[in-house]
Amino acid sequence: MTRTVLHIILGVLLWVVFGFYWHLVMQQPIAEQTRRALVIVGTIVAVVTVFDWFWIFHNVRIARNSRRRERRAAAPFPRADFLGRTFTEQDDLLHRARYIEVSIIEMTDERESEGRKLFRVSDTVPED
Repeated sequence: MTRTVLHIILGVLLWVVFGFYWHLVMQQPIAEQTRRALVIVGTIVAVVTVFDWFWIFHNVRIARNSRRRERRAAAPFPRADFLGRTFTEQDDLLHRARYIEVSIIEMTDERESEGRKLFRVSDTVPED
């Protein structure tokens, strides 16, 4: 309880110091460089705020049109690798696996781009 009261007193004291220093700053005359800096900072804040509003309204409009309400479908598993070898044992577990073992089960001449690969979900993840 005393810790909470101490934090409240410290917070109020810091706000009073903050207000006092702003009072001192506001007593100073505003120079041309200060006005230019305020315009630049104000413009940047306004541009970022307007961009954020457009982005929020864009996402709200998309949500209203019933898109993005479900998880994106997993990409279809390829039928063959870049050498043309077909894959076997394709199932849904492969898409959720953390580690997949790949074995070439039928190998022919590499230039003919034939052969098959076997994909299996591994029980263990190898150490690097």
